[in-house]
Amino acid sequence: MRFRAVTATVAAVLAAALTVSACGDGGGKKRSRIGDDDDSGSSSSGGFDADDDAGTDGPGDEPEGPGTTELTPGQSYTWEEQGLTVTVGPASRYTGTDPADFLVEGETAFTVDVTIVNEGSAPADLADLRFTAETPDGTPASTASVAGAGFLTGTLAPGDTEEAVQAWSLDTAAHGSDVVIVGSWFADIDTARWLTAIP
Repeated sequence: MRFRAVTATVAAVLAAALTVSACGDGGGKKRSRIGDDDDSGSSSSGGFDADDDAGTDGPGDEPEGPGTTELTPGQSYTWEEQGLTVTVGPASRYTGTDPADFLVEGETAFTVDVTIVNEGSAPADLADLRFTAETPDGTPASTASVAGAGFLTGTLAPGDTEEAVQAWSLDTAAHGSDVVIVGSWFADIDTARWLTAIP
């Protein structure tokens, strides 16, 4: 009887130990490693994916850059949105001697005739139309102030035409006589370029 009692006691202790061990295993399952039972690292969980930040724009979605139209004297260019058509004539050497002329000493002064036609439906502010001159390699010409030439000002009504003279000077001994007249409209990124030469 004593042996049976001891045996029963040992069995009870072992059963208790097994019960505690089982509870411990259950607690361990709650501390699973990241990735075993957690989907937070996968793209399907809505988390950050490196590929999501790579950009979805294809080649056709790239913004267009500014356009440049190469022209020769006498040809016209139109800024479609405004309906403004501009024609630039060939360069002419300026030989005037007006006391009010302002020229860079040692440089050759030249002018071009500009014709502007407003073919649009709204008035055009001529101050928004800009002309510069440079050599084919990008060296800017100096702005000159000569009789009969000046900055564009005023408003051009639809259907009206404006004729103007623009003037610059260039060190032709250093840069040659070829010049490019560049026309731009403030509301448009596209430019027009007329290649001419100082005679």
